[in-house]
Amino acid sequence: MNYEDFCQIASICAEQIGPKCKRFFCPSNFMKFEKDESGRIAILPFYLYVMRTENEEEVADSEQGENWFSLTTAQRICDMFLGLDKDMNGTLSKQELREYADGTLTDIFVERVFDEHIRRGKSGGGNCREMDFDSFLDFVLALENKDTPEGLTYLFRCLDLDGRGCLTTTDIHTLFR
Repeated sequence: MNYEDFCQIASICAEQIGPKCKRFFCPSNFMKFEKDESGRIAILPFYLYVMRTENEEEVADSEQGENWFSLTTAQRICDMFLGLDKDMNGTLSKQELREYADGTLTDIFVERVFDEHIRRGKSGGGNCREMDFDSFLDFVLALENKDTPEGLTYLFRCLDLDGRGCLTTTDIHTLFR
């Protein structure tokens, strides 16, 4: 993410989580991380930094399970991603993602996730798409927070097969056959 994205995420977190998260989004924190040729930092190291910092403070065990910034949650998501990444290339193919939640995702749902939320790969052919850790975080957040506007929006885009902004009987028939 670039610095502009960093600041935008800071605003969203401040609105949704509160002032507690502001300390993670200061310019000096952004500068701590290695940047690519475009001046962007990788989300995974920043996410892990937040987890470590947050957990250096006392957090009750009962809060840990629900806290997305807890070390427990970070470890669970990382372990999940690494467990699915069978070829250990740092990304998930459609086949690897199908194993999420013990293989309960349908083929069409996985296809729709990739169609709507995964950018085309830069290497080789135009159909080379795999899910990176950032996209996996979005995916898990949406599935584990289906009752939030963001989670619903993410999932609705997967279900709206023709991108009309509404579900038709054809969409529902295709998705649930």
